[in-house]
Amino acid sequence: MPAIVAGLSVGVLYSMMTKEESALFINGYLYNNVRTSTTPLVELQVFIHDTCKVLFALILVPILVNGLRRINRYEALLRATYADLEDKSLGMLHHMLIMFVAISLLSFVANIIGRAYFDETSWLISIPSILFSMLLFTLGYAGYRQRFSMRDIENDEQMADEAVDESTNISELRTRIEQLMVQERLYLSPNLKIVDLVKQLNTNRNYIYRAINRGKGISFTEYVNGMRIDYAKNLIERYPEMTLAEVALKSGFSSSTSFYRNFKSLTGMGPKDYLDSVKNKSNKTIQNS
Repeated sequence: MPAIVAGLSVGVLYSMMTKEESALFINGYLYNNVRTSTTPLVELQVFIHDTCKVLFALILVPILVNGLRRINRYEALLRATYADLEDKSLGMLHHMLIMFVAISLLSFVANIIGRAYFDETSWLISIPSILFSMLLFTLGYAGYRQRFSMRDIENDEQMADEAVDESTNISELRTRIEQLMVQERLYLSPNLKIVDLVKQLNTNRNYIYRAINRGKGISFTEYVNGMRIDYAKNLIERYPEMTLAEVALKSGFSSSTSFYRNFKSLTGMGPKDYLDSVKNKSNKTIQNS
């Protein structure tokens, strides 16, 4: 809204100004930052531009804070609902938001310095131009690639909240979840969602969330991927000749990237290092025997 109001105000004032007033404003204020006695319309135009500079700087703070808060809330909801976060996470936008604020601050500083400085050193104007162009292209590309949205989460949540049993005992539910996961190896299902547990246990998402997140102190994502990594470690120990790509698929991961990232996060080493340690132990055992 501030941008729309400011843009309309500037446009209306430009249409009301004479050619002399427009030239006076552009050459005096915009290019040389000179504030001499002028007409009321020019002074009002200067006031609006100065106000926009201040508002632009002030509005960056709530944009950054609220943007990061919303992204973190979205990521937390993902971890509580899905085992696989590939193509769902907004981690890239998290970094882009910070980059947007940083580039905007540079633009604000450039406005304070004035256009006349950049006219004399034209190569400097290419720096913010290139940065903003890269930012806008990356933002558009990220939006184009993002197939998953909050609407998908809301649809899954609606399905997960259909069956409600108010008499559910959280401790018993936690036991039933563990039995289901271990006995049927549900964690090996690619793209496992919390709604899958809801349907099989005839409960709702909130109860499962409480049983896992509050009972174990971890998210649904961490719970499922922890079991997958334990299964993957067992596969590596039993079949060291198996490729890591095969291990990833057999362990329920939808991509090798997700497998490597979770393995490193949960074990402190990459799957390749773990495989090497298993082979070294095996070789030592053969040599000792």
